[in-house]
Amino acid sequence: ETGGINAEYMGRHGVGTHWYPNGDVYTGYWAEGERSGIGRLFLTNGDKIEGQWRADRTEGWASLYQKNGDWFEGHWKSGLREGPGVWHYETRKQVYKGEWHLGVAKCGVIEDVPEKADAEPSHFIPRCELVDATKVLAETRDKVAAMRLRLNGPESELPPLVELDPSPAVLNQEEYENEMRGSEYAPDW
Repeated sequence: ETGGINAEYMGRHGVGTHWYPNGDVYTGYWAEGERSGIGRLFLTNGDKIEGQWRADRTEGWASLYQKNGDWFEGHWKSGLREGPGVWHYETRKQVYKGEWHLGVAKCGVIEDVPEKADAEPSHFIPRCELVDATKVLAETRDKVAAMRLRLNGPESELPPLVELDPSPAVLNQEEYENEMRGSEYAPDW
């Protein structure tokens, strides 16, 4: 009887590296045979996840770096994006800032980054304007908060919903990192 602990990796505790049969490689902290603490998972498809882990899943603040250069940083719960996060579409020169629930983006704003040299519209979100964007974001944020409450209960460890500004305020990387340094959910830089 292993008490729910993965018997194959039962002896892992502390810092180490594991090569999985499918080619993935995890290096970081382990607790009772599971990825736990800070670590990096290098996937066979060329993607990388680095950040906080608990119970063998991404949990807390973590970043996903895709082989194509796009990357996400934000809050995760049980291996899924959950809560505030930012998806950087390097190939499109756009950034999506918003809220995720069960791995799916639920509400947010998309902005062009300063390096974008053309006015080409996004191929996945059409350019549009809402009559009352602040109201739409607030209503959607409330719906996401209600879904989280139903799913996780009032004692949820999730961060509060982020305040989204519908106006296109674009930050450069230094401004963004400075803004994130003040957030309790940001990693230690």
